[in-house]
Amino acid sequence: MKVRKKPVVVEAIRYQAALGNNRVMNWLALHDSKIQGWVFHECEISVPTKAGPIRAQNGDWIVKGVMGDFVVCDTTTFEADYEQVLTERLIAPPLVGRKVMLNGGGPEMTITKVVEGIRVTCTWKDDEGRDAVSDFPLLCLKEVA
Repeated sequence: MKVRKKPVVVEAIRYQAALGNNRVMNWLALHDSKIQGWVFHECEISVPTKAGPIRAQNGDWIVKGVMGDFVVCDTTTFEADYEQVLTERLIAPPLVGRKVMLNGGGPEMTITKVVEGIRVTCTWKDDEGRDAVSDFPLLCLKEVA
């Protein structure tokens, strides 16, 4: 019998050793994932999977499945099995100067700098009218019309 895998949307991140492990840790935090069982080394990450720990090396993709489990894919397998899904949260480049707010609401902010390609620095006025500055993961923001 031939079958087709159901189309589902999952989260993924490409491990790039040169960008450091904090990028993966931030991604895990964004998706409410615990880091228990993860082992972070300088040039690889040991990812806990159902089959036991699997090493993610530079350029590999870490995919969080619909049941919260993780798999590691090399680029060839990833590109054969997955395609990017554009969401309403996507903010079109150029990012600097765009007006944004947190997905859950909050003040209108202006993107002033891109950090590591997945985080941005934003400025806004706080409740007392003072300048405020902070970094946010890009996926936590939506563009203000």
